[in-house]
Amino acid sequence: LYPQRSAEEMRRYAGSSRWLGAMLYAGHNSESLLSATTREVVNAYRRYTKPLLVTVPDEATVSELEAFAAEFSTVKIIAAGAGGDAWHACTLAAKKAVNLFLEPFSGGCHRGKVESMLEVLGPNRILFGSGFPQHNPGAALGLLLDARISDGERNAILTTNAVRLFNLRQTAEPEA
Repeated sequence: LYPQRSAEEMRRYAGSSRWLGAMLYAGHNSESLLSATTREVVNAYRRYTKPLLVTVPDEATVSELEAFAAEFSTVKIIAAGAGGDAWHACTLAAKKAVNLFLEPFSGGCHRGKVESMLEVLGPNRILFGSGFPQHNPGAALGLLLDARISDGERNAILTTNAVRLFNLRQTAEPEA
């Protein structure tokens, strides 16, 4: 809601190696993804080339997300919650927009959701996130552990995709 202040905060923190990206609250009673205010903030954000986590809790937000991802095609967007109950629609939106990544684990425990997303998108654009403290991290982890997927797909979702997306360096295990 405060584009000028948001731009100032981005300039202040973006140079830090500890700054991984920004979060945009959408859906429910938040600003629309397609509003002039949101567009102004995201236009200022583009130059930082860091992923943008966008809350996508419902079907109305999923419908805006597809147009938003197309408009900001150079921004890597993570759909937190992956649409909640509208996860099918969110998966199809991600299929159309290669800059859209899904974090489905904080969007409800729908049986078969992870497997379906993998079938449509493959393992490289799905990320694990628990939604803690608003959501139970055990439920999110249980959804991943119960999914009938390969160990390689599980590892990609848990670590590899985030390492690549956030340009993190993997460090060696500490010596015992």
